[in-house]
Amino acid sequence: MSQQLRTYIGAKHPLIWLETVEAERGLETVVAEVAALDRMNGTETPIKRWSSSMGLSVLGGDEKDNERGLIDPEAILQRVMEDSTRALYVLMDYHPFLDPGNPGNYKTISLAKEIAITVGNASPEYARWIILLSPVVMQPVELKGLTAVVELPLPDKKMIGELLDALGLGLKGELREAVVAAAAGLTFREINNAVAGSLVSLGRVDAGVVMQEKKQILRQAGGLEWIEPDPGGMSSIGGLENVKAWLKDHKLGFSEAARVYGLPIPKGVLFAGVQGCGKSAAIKCIPTEFGMPLIRLNMGATGSKFQGETEGNVSRALKVAEAVAPCVLWLEEIDKSLQSGGGEIDGGTSGRVIQMLLTWMQEKTVPVFLAASANDVTTLKPELLRKGRWDEVFFVDLPTKLERRAILEIHVGKRGRKPADLVTDDLVLQTAGFSGAELEQVIVDAMYRAFAEGVEVSLCHVIEAARETVPLSKLASDKIEELRKWAKGRTRPASASEKTTSSGSRIGAIEAAAITGRQPS
Repeated sequence: MSQQLRTYIGAKHPLIWLETVEAERGLETVVAEVAALDRMNGTETPIKRWSSSMGLSVLGGDEKDNERGLIDPEAILQRVMEDSTRALYVLMDYHPFLDPGNPGNYKTISLAKEIAITVGNASPEYARWIILLSPVVMQPVELKGLTAVVELPLPDKKMIGELLDALGLGLKGELREAVVAAAAGLTFREINNAVAGSLVSLGRVDAGVVMQEKKQILRQAGGLEWIEPDPGGMSSIGGLENVKAWLKDHKLGFSEAARVYGLPIPKGVLFAGVQGCGKSAAIKCIPTEFGMPLIRLNMGATGSKFQGETEGNVSRALKVAEAVAPCVLWLEEIDKSLQSGGGEIDGGTSGRVIQMLLTWMQEKTVPVFLAASANDVTTLKPELLRKGRWDEVFFVDLPTKLERRAILEIHVGKRGRKPADLVTDDLVLQTAGFSGAELEQVIVDAMYRAFAEGVEVSLCHVIEAARETVPLSKLASDKIEELRKWAKGRTRPASASEKTTSSGSRIGAIEAAAITGRQPS
């Protein structure tokens, strides 16, 4: 990245957009590159920093050279136009004033275009450049082709190791590697804070404490949460045999042998289907199967009333995932956060976020496995469902008879009881149309009943709890059938198929009657 930035500055590119969430590090990088070029060319280039809160200041200059009152975004561009001296202007967080979605930005966009065309042709001694330093790029169409975009990535593991060495902590071997891995995904300032927190609490640097500090930092940053995966992996889930087989095959895709063989890094998987049937549970098992950490991105928590900040939060989250890689990135219920339409009421933010995510999904080259869930896929943009965005789209339906038995047995076993005592053929039949979540709740409700009576839970308690449960399949049968129709031919079933009846139904006539409440014909 540094070489690319130096090239653009050396070529006197009039508009350079430096994308970074680390303002201080970005500014330090600019200063270092300009100094290197000045030494090489025997020149002297003043660097002038501007922000809407602090006005204009000359780095390394006298206070009398500063103009603290120059905070108007149009006025600073006018100053660049009128300046007759060689100078590099660094405009901090200028992106809201170039947001193409805001009609009020017409003047600043027009001025920026004028600068790119006219100032860029100035002689070297009168050369002026502008570096737009911000966490997100919001490039209007008028500046396309006139702006050079450079991304300052989060520190990689090599850079983190060098920082730890520079701090004189004396970390060696496995401890050093563990701390580097724990700090991955943080900025330099955040790494310093995490290390300081460990030193204060323990008197030494501990990878576990650094990891806990990172979890807090990511949570406070908005949108990201470090999740503990299900330690049992897919063996803790009843059914979903097609998903289990698919994950077993694709786990090998992260190896170097797969690259040699010619396979791409697995991109991700989307679980769509009926609510409460194991989509989120399956996602929590994937990191265990792959041997990776799990990060959840809450799209709702990335939102902001300030223009450009939502996009910046999402951009930061994706960069953190790349820095932590290999990892699994979990997008929960994307039908609520990335649904089609609605872009007009939020100034186009949702549309830009979706486009940002689509571009990232298509172009990412690091091993970040995207795992997403959606209850109502019919509301999603078709671009989000296109083959190539995901390695596979699974439809998770109501559990089959065999799956219901497996789910009930797992939840009985988790609570220290013998499945053979509480799970019978009659119970499996009676719970036809129940989701996985409803089956778990039947066992929980039965145990509460028995506990209140002061006795051990029995099959009678379980049968009674099941009888009093009204499953979602009865309350929303039309919606479930609509989802099934949509999924046919568009998705792959998550469950292995069972034998159908002569009428071709997925469930038998007796089970259908149990769901609908009608007698079988």
